[in-house]
Amino acid sequence: MRMDKLTSRFQQALADAQSLALGRDNNIIEPAHLMAALLTQQGGGTAPLLTQAGVNVPVLRQRVNEALDRLPRVSGQEGSVNASNDLSRLLNITDKLAQQRGDQFIASELFVLAALEDRGELGLALKTAGANKAALEAAIGKMRGGEKVQAENAVMDRVALLEATQNGDGVLDRGLAHEHFLKAALQRGVLLNVLAVFIQRGRADGVQLAARQRRLEHVAGVHGALGLAGADHGV
Repeated sequence: MRMDKLTSRFQQALADAQSLALGRDNNIIEPAHLMAALLTQQGGGTAPLLTQAGVNVPVLRQRVNEALDRLPRVSGQEGSVNASNDLSRLLNITDKLAQQRGDQFIASELFVLAALEDRGELGLALKTAGANKAALEAAIGKMRGGEKVQAENAVMDRVALLEATQNGDGVLDRGLAHEHFLKAALQRGVLLNVLAVFIQRGRADGVQLAARQRRLEHVAGVHGALGLAGADHGV
């Protein structure tokens, strides 16, 4: 596993998985620890990705937590934890998947894909929650916009952008979520404007009335920017 080639989000998730194992008195870090960390990562893309792939995320969380509860607790380990053979194997498969795709950095969505194809407990949990390979690969492709992971933070803006183009029920707006629009919006630096649409639709609680005018200005900017993007790409 090329640990120096993990995306920043994936590195943080591994650190969180280690912390989770320590807190639960587990002396081995299992795939379930890492999945739990990915699902609860603030600003992370795993839960939105799985939702787009049709996975029942609450059911998956429950299955992962049940797997964690079954792990043996070891007292007096003095902070010593190691990756299990299963986790090491899945991380190596994740590395291989990244190389096959031509990625320079290893992103966490490929760990999810590796886990889904595995016959272990995490793979079973994913399947129980409704995950399937075709839908997951399609969701990954949409999130990436057909691009390779060439930088440590390459996927983060795309995750935020996809979240921003969902309506209150988590369904993508077909206009704003068009692949060409997403790609062009990122290239033109209008991510903050698209996120303003996300806020304007009521997906963020506690927004003050005084900010509404600024939101409307942002929305207007988004439509103008996306209009230019559509013209450039023949949409």
